[in-house]
Amino acid sequence: MNYTADDMTGIVGVPTDEAETTVQFDRSGDIMNICTSDNTVVTKLRRLLKEHPEAYTLTRISTDKDGNHVFYTLTAPKKLLNFRAPLSSDPDRLAEAGRRLAAQNAARNSSVDND
Repeated sequence: MNYTADDMTGIVGVPTDEAETTVQFDRSGDIMNICTSDNTVVTKLRRLLKEHPEAYTLTRISTDKDGNHVFYTLTAPKKLLNFRAPLSSDPDRLAEAGRRLAAQNAARNSSVDND
């Protein structure tokens, strides 16, 4: 069955403290599976599915005995998964990052003004 982002409704009947998201992939594969029962993640994935249907595919909707959606499974290219280091709270590093960002914005605004 071909699902769309419109098929993703809110998760019903799963307590917040039991909501979970699992990302599964194997080392040699190019695809990851994203399984979630967390409404916050559902909202983010629904947006990604709408904006990037070429990358994200809704492959399964799991329901309870009453037909309520309780779990979604999507696939996406594994290369979209990203692990990041925590942001620094060091005031000197934050100030330097602010200066770099201000310089980038100034350069961008300057190039727009010259066009």
